[in-house]
Amino acid sequence: GNADFLTDMVKELLFGLGDGIKERKKAERRKKQEAAQSHCGNLVSSLIEQLLGFEEIRKHADKTKEGQQLVAMISTLGVFAQASPLLIQNHLDTLLPYLKADNGVSKEQESAMVIVVSKIVSRVAPTLTTSDVKRVTEGSVCADLVSITYNLGSSTVSAAVEALAKLASHRDAGEGSSEKLMGLVNAFYRYLYKAKGTADDFSAVKANVRNNVHRALSAQ
Repeated sequence: GNADFLTDMVKELLFGLGDGIKERKKAERRKKQEAAQSHCGNLVSSLIEQLLGFEEIRKHADKTKEGQQLVAMISTLGVFAQASPLLIQNHLDTLLPYLKADNGVSKEQESAMVIVVSKIVSRVAPTLTTSDVKRVTEGSVCADLVSITYNLGSSTVSAAVEALAKLASHRDAGEGSSEKLMGLVNAFYRYLYKAKGTADDFSAVKANVRNNVHRALSAQ
């Protein structure tokens, strides 16, 4: 989609300068890439400032319009994270609260923001320092990711579980992240096992059961 196209553009800007042009000196290419990295870093910082400024003046009067603006800003930050997670690393704390999905917008918009921020966490997690990953995994983030899998639509489950797995797999992660991941996987496995023999025709089961099965399969 459009996000993939923009991500490819940013990647090309950051890492593709000079590709295929043999006569250019490596030092020149490196200088241009460093300039591009600095420029993108400034753009990310500006977006973060815009996001913080928007939160300060929100009046929660028009949930739809405000939700659209939040989704747009966070999705743009997601593009930079996918292209180069180091651009977002120092701003992760600003985005993590959106995983609580209590931003006063529609459920669809909450889900959209949760998916983007979960994907940002997945990209940034491997780059986190020892102190950062311990702070993140020993805080509420892992519990927020687990809550997402139960309380939002099945479309959010895969991104949330992947983010939790990336945090848990970090060599310096707190034990709580692994415990929450295994607890979540076991819970969904037990649900699938119980649902296995409930009906011969899956299309005939209740909608909430179908949704829960889909949610469980997304987590596996």
